Amino acid sequence: MRKSRPEEIVETACSEVVLAGVGRDGAGIVESLGPLPAMVRRVFLTSSPTRLVSETTDLIPLRDDGAWREEVEAALTGAQMLLLVSAFTGREEMYGPEILEMARAAQVLAVAVLAEPLLAGTPHQTSEGARLLKKVARAADATLLFPADRGSSSLRTVAEAFERWNRQLSASLNGLVEAATAGDAMNMDFTDIASVLSGHCRATVGVGEGKLVADAVRSAMNNALAPPGELATARKVLAHVVGDGEMPLDEARRAGTVVQQIFPKAEIGCGVSVVPETDTIRVTVIAGMLDASGQQSEEERRTLEVESPFFKVGDPTVYDGENLDIPTYIRRDIPLPGSGAEPVPEQQTLFDRPARQ
Repeated sequence: MRKSRPEEIVETACSEVVLAGVGRDGAGIVESLGPLPAMVRRVFLTSSPTRLVSETTDLIPLRDDGAWREEVEAALTGAQMLLLVSAFTGREEMYGPEILEMARAAQVLAVAVLAEPLLAGTPHQTSEGARLLKKVARAADATLLFPADRGSSSLRTVAEAFERWNRQLSASLNGLVEAATAGDAMNMDFTDIASVLSGHCRATVGVGEGKLVADAVRSAMNNALAPPGELATARKVLAHVVGDGEMPLDEARRAGTVVQQIFPKAEIGCGVSVVPETDTIRVTVIAGMLDASGQQSEEERRTLEVESPFFKVGDPTVYDGENLDIPTYIRRDIPLPGSGAEPVPEQQTLFDRPARQ
């Protein structure tokens, strides 16, 4: 659980959040999100607005004259957290890193949400997308990457995919805002969230519901923006539990235990908010310090994985450059009792075998 802090530090909640969409796609994503708390202000930064946001007073045109910078500074005045939603397409998205740096200079927690366009494949793996991701990671306190194919592989229609995509992103951002602005949360405040979303780290957010805390936590893991491989590398995790006043005390305490089982190497924090007349328990899990390098472990690097011999007979098992199908005494030229040394046969590996016709 959270370490005790000096008494002079007062428990606080985030009083104002700026949810900004950069570029036409980012503005469209922010506009399409579901209802948000009253302390959230939506801002649209694009020179080519969608029809739905073209008349809004919170539209900041991104022009080459640089006049938008003063408007962004004014929009950030009084805010404590910036959620900057951006896609990977278009020239305007490249303004994102500068806006994030402006927020951090103004003492605003800068969180970047990079969402892949649903029909554009994986643009973050292209050279331009990787360049944007790298710049955003340096500028933001935390970066949340929402892959386009997250949970949509089983859907058959575009309408279903867009509906699920928007619902999942909206739920995650709502959960993050709810946790940051919860003034009545026990054992958690905005400084705890800021400690998780700091250090130019990769992070993720997941929201889940259930009758029991354990079910809600596991549902949140399934709905997290990051894939399971990155999720398992988190080093700081905060769980926000929301339930009614009749929730048993032992059940509320169980959240920390369940999260610790899922993230055994992470620093865990847990807070509880009470909402009257709530039928289910809702949990928001915020995980930071994710390792997105994708590097294989030393064991995986040294071991060459081959298909099972039950399906293809004859494939050698190669480990650290040695063919393990050859007996050790032959492979290492160890003479047996009563026999002379035998010549070592040539060891054939997968790299030496001719390609199958």
